Amino acid sequence: MTPKSIAEIIGSARGKVVFDDLSALDNSADPLDNTSFLKEDLLQIEYRYHILVDAGWYSRTATPGQFIVYVIKNTDWMRPLLRLTANTWAELLNALEEAISLANSRSAK
Repeated sequence: MTPKSIAEIIGSARGKVVFDDLSALDNSADPLDNTSFLKEDLLQIEYRYHILVDAGWYSRTATPGQFIVYVIKNTDWMRPLLRLTANTWAELLNALEEAISLANSRSAK
């Protein structure tokens, strides 16, 4: 089975993609080789019932950084419905797929 692409995973979202810089990134290289293009705001998808999928790159000076994918309800960033971290593109794709699946199911109610 061929792994899904970023475009296929984002395309499965039933929400509205309001921001997507993630699809334009080169995912054939190690993320740590591309840090100049990585930022906190890479992807946002808005859903009904005030649900949001958010993905970004978070780095502190002492750590190399990682992707974080959130599913947020009612703008409550302190208690996300889901928070997943990823250090590789493959992990990010899996995290996005899980987050979008959860948001799709929560917004269908």
